[in-house]
Amino acid sequence: KSSKEQQQQKQKQQRQSYSLRWCLHLTACFLGLQAAYLTWGLLQERMTTFDYNGERFHDSQFLVFANRALGGLLALPLMLLAPLTSDATRKSSQTKASDRMTDGKQSPPAFEYVYSSVSNILSSWCQYEALVYVTFPTQVLAKASKIIPVMLMGRLVSRKSYRVDEYFTAGLISGGTALFLLSSPEVAEAPSSPTSTATNPTSATQQQWMNAVSGATLLAGYLMFDAFTSSWQSKLFASYRSGPIQMLAGSSLASCLATVTAQLQQGSLVSALGFAYRQPLFASHLGLLALCSTLGQLVIFHTIDSFGPVTFTIIMTVRQGFAILISSVVYQHRLSGNAWCGVGVVFAGLFLRIYLAQRGRAVADKRD
Repeated sequence: KSSKEQQQQKQKQQRQSYSLRWCLHLTACFLGLQAAYLTWGLLQERMTTFDYNGERFHDSQFLVFANRALGGLLALPLMLLAPLTSDATRKSSQTKASDRMTDGKQSPPAFEYVYSSVSNILSSWCQYEALVYVTFPTQVLAKASKIIPVMLMGRLVSRKSYRVDEYFTAGLISGGTALFLLSSPEVAEAPSSPTSTATNPTSATQQQWMNAVSGATLLAGYLMFDAFTSSWQSKLFASYRSGPIQMLAGSSLASCLATVTAQLQQGSLVSALGFAYRQPLFASHLGLLALCSTLGQLVIFHTIDSFGPVTFTIIMTVRQGFAILISSVVYQHRLSGNAWCGVGVVFAGLFLRIYLAQRGRAVADKRD
């Protein structure tokens, strides 16, 4: 009996230690994503909205190309130096994706990276193009609801199943984030999408209807392509011997090829490089932007590999509200009661999801 009690006590301590490591690991991924992409957002805003010696840069496609080019250039030597660096991470993380990894799995074929790269480019295009037809708050609402589409795409791509409580907590987080974002000063004061200038009332009504249909189609495309990107990457992690560095190399080179091809066809690559040559400060900002993007991509792939696409989407959804919350504190914007209510709903959903996840792991350990 004494030996049995000691064994139970030891198992309890192991579960507590594992839960602590899991929480610390998740927190590190969350903070890494915040640091990389908050800095990236500030740099991007500086580069696209301010002049450089009287000149302003407008080619956002070149920024994507530069980000992906640096990611590929950094990933290739890392792969040569440590081709299986992620194996040690997988053995220690003990996540669902890692549990399915077995020795003998091969690296994914090169064309497997193209799917998520193309879907990532298409989701970005749909996101920016939708602002021509819908208001900024409408797009914010769509961004806040990404969690459910990712779960549905996971069922389609990887045949994953989710419990009712997981859908419930996803709804809480999405609803709370949407309430907070729509109540924040930045969103409330954002300019609306262009309206029709037609003088005929019937023509104006038809134009509004067409704008609504076009905007809804683009937002649906954004949600679908964005959900497919992370779900497909998660499938590659589970099905092949692939880690964050390998994923960074494959996806960056595929995206880089697609963007540089488009720029060569449009004839914009030479002018963008000329702008960077004429403006050394812009070139330095471009290097920092690409570095933040590359580090952020590594953290993204590590998060998807370790915790899955749904957890990653939750982190990125909360990141939008976190960025506005920091801005409100720094610039002393007053948040409404609805905004603070949204914050409370988000944290309630997060804590409930973490609690249910830990409880599920504890039950699984007891069965084992």
